[in-house]
Amino acid sequence: MGTAITKSATTDEAPACLNCGSTLGPDARYCAHCGQATVDQQRPVTALVGELLTSLFSLDAKLWSTLGLLLFKPGQLTARYLAGRRRAQVPPLRLYLFISLVYFILTGVQVDRQFRKLAEDESLGPGQALQETDTLNFLDLQVTVSGARQAALMTPAQRDSMLLADGHEPNLLNRFMLSRAPRLADLNGIERLTVRTLQYFSYALFILMPVLGFVLWLFFKRARPWYFDHLIHSIHLHAFYFFFQSVFLALRLFLGFSLGSIGLIAILIYLPVSLRMVYGRRWPATLGLSIPVMLLQSLVIGVAFLASGLCALILL
Repeated sequence: MGTAITKSATTDEAPACLNCGSTLGPDARYCAHCGQATVDQQRPVTALVGELLTSLFSLDAKLWSTLGLLLFKPGQLTARYLAGRRRAQVPPLRLYLFISLVYFILTGVQVDRQFRKLAEDESLGPGQALQETDTLNFLDLQVTVSGARQAALMTPAQRDSMLLADGHEPNLLNRFMLSRAPRLADLNGIERLTVRTLQYFSYALFILMPVLGFVLWLFFKRARPWYFDHLIHSIHLHAFYFFFQSVFLALRLFLGFSLGSIGLIAILIYLPVSLRMVYGRRWPATLGLSIPVMLLQSLVIGVAFLASGLCALILL
């Protein structure tokens, strides 16, 4: 691991921390005062590379065993973590961040491929405009590309008249959608909106993990009264979702193979099995409680996705 940092290698002076100057114990690996490691960084490059490789292979071993539990033994990863058996697994938050990063990289690749294919099918370049008669759909509002370009040159009163002529109320939402329509008249605009929506959605899901933890606490606080336990379970459930979706995306992108509705079925089975493992309830109670948990989770995720799309549209 290296040698302890000392003030002098040839005197009898006690070793001292180079960061704060506090005296170190003879075998101290960290400074008791500031926490800095007592490892000498002025070493051969081969020693540093060796330490890096050791840490990478150590993480790799932990990662595969952690993913195995996460995927094939629902709830056991959380149960072991809460029981204190944590050394052999990747910490929950680090696991979630790693898996979600892989998922959103794959999602970005998929979005790029889809827009390239669309450009080829329409014989358009990435930044070229869509056809004049193509329709842009904003919830109930439908605007042609030609109409969107005209709206960009109109006054607010003229836009209201345009909405009324098309049978739409000139309310705040329709006015906002029509004002954003000109920015989506080419593939670049649509792709920017898609990428930003997915980006904001990833932030929203991260923020919502404590919300799902609170939902789990509401339904299972008798089995585990501490909110922390439910938060860990929530993180692992999100990690499973992203890992499973990453596998689906990888199969579709690189092998052209789609599993269809199998993913939804797997998620519907995974949640009650995980709930039973972590909270130890009987199957009838677990199945009964898993239904409102799923509904609340779906509602929260749906609202988060709509909010992400709206934020992306506002900032477009």
